[in-house]
Amino acid sequence: MITQLAARGQKHMLVVPIAFTSDHIETLSEIDIESGALAHSLGMTGFRRALSLNARPEFLDALADIVNGHLESGKPHSSQYTHRGHGCTNDACRGLPSKVSTPSVCEVPVEIAAVR
Repeated sequence: MITQLAARGQKHMLVVPIAFTSDHIETLSEIDIESGALAHSLGMTGFRRALSLNARPEFLDALADIVNGHLESGKPHSSQYTHRGHGCTNDACRGLPSKVSTPSVCEVPVEIAAVR
């Protein structure tokens, strides 16, 4: 994408790595250093990465709210969990043995199962 944007004459680029909620080697090295160097070598002068959420209180509070809501529901998993990966069409993909899907874990109250 960097090469394509530079070829169109784009001088500025803001990278927003939405899959990464904290800084780590991939954001700091691959995006900031390697991709930044590539952008600069192609004539882009304004290559930036949006800051990660890291330990921002608002982000941590949002995560805590999600976890608390799940624990209070008493359900072994979220109703948003479809028992398959997004787009999976393989009928056997959820038939594999899993500690999460075994009845012994699913029948235990959530508070206890979470400690296991």
